[in-house]
Amino acid sequence: MFFVCGSGMQHFIQKGNDSMQPTLGQMFGLLAAILITGGASGAHFNPAVTLGLAIVGECKWAVLPLYSVCQLLGGYIGAGLAAAVYYWLPLSEEKSFSEYFTDAGVFSPIRDTPIGSGFLDQILTTCILMMTIAACVDPRNMGVPKHLVGFYIILTVSAIIMCFGENAGAALNPARDLGPRLMAITLGYNSTHIFMSNEGKDHWWTVGTFGPMIGGALGSYLYILLIGIHLDDATDAEKTNEDDDNNNNGDWRATQFVPKGVTNPGFPKDTVEEFSPQTMQNIPRLQPTQQSMMQNVPQNTTPHNGYSRYGGGHNNNNNNNAYNNYSSNNANMRDDMRQRQGY
Repeated sequence: MFFVCGSGMQHFIQKGNDSMQPTLGQMFGLLAAILITGGASGAHFNPAVTLGLAIVGECKWAVLPLYSVCQLLGGYIGAGLAAAVYYWLPLSEEKSFSEYFTDAGVFSPIRDTPIGSGFLDQILTTCILMMTIAACVDPRNMGVPKHLVGFYIILTVSAIIMCFGENAGAALNPARDLGPRLMAITLGYNSTHIFMSNEGKDHWWTVGTFGPMIGGALGSYLYILLIGIHLDDATDAEKTNEDDDNNNNGDWRATQFVPKGVTNPGFPKDTVEEFSPQTMQNIPRLQPTQQSMMQNVPQNTTPHNGYSRYGGGHNNNNNNNAYNNYSSNNANMRDDMRQRQGY
């Protein structure tokens, strides 16, 4: 909230400032907050996101009330710190803070948008944000690295602000919306101006407080129904293969390349077996005596005289006969090995 309110005050001071300045300030501030607190608390700044994470099982329900109170308190304190940094400006002109910063939107968005449209905006945009966060923390989905989660979150929030910020100020966070409003009351702003809109007809504060909570819950349920249930967990065979790879210490030569489904001579005739750790144990293997017999098979030691099976060589009968004998012996050995190994 320190960066959010600070960017709003900076934008108010610098007349004619680029409208992208508050957006960039808020996003870089959010990224800094995620990097600082991500390892300690999981970067829980938003009650709507905390509710959504509890629904998808990434957060305990017991901590939801405590987190929400702390998040609201953090929004209040952050807005107060930003006001303290800029308080020298009204003091220099002997004015109160509310008299100098006449636009209370420096704390929280004040819009004349119909309240129904505001609710629709907050529900849909927070729903999209929650689905993005759920996808980032779900290891079964795209496998987003931990250090990139914050980056993808700020990209999503930036897109929402730039595309839909005019409707309801892109609050997306009850703590971001309600906390600064309470600080504005503390600094002397009129409560009607802070909490109401359309000339006091609509309770605008409910849009940024309850809209994101509905959107966060909706986004979690949609992610589970549309995405989560279609993602498969790692199978036991995959886990076994991973364990085998780890046991091999990265030595690819220890890997066994076995066809997935073939007719196995080691089993009854005309059966096709799926090779698994259990069936692999039943495949006939060469015994030590058989291995020694295979090692004693006479090899053709006739020099090839520069003949290459890949590039040809001298075209004479001796070389051709030597190569044919060599290939025939090796082919017989390969066939015998395949039969004994169960291929």
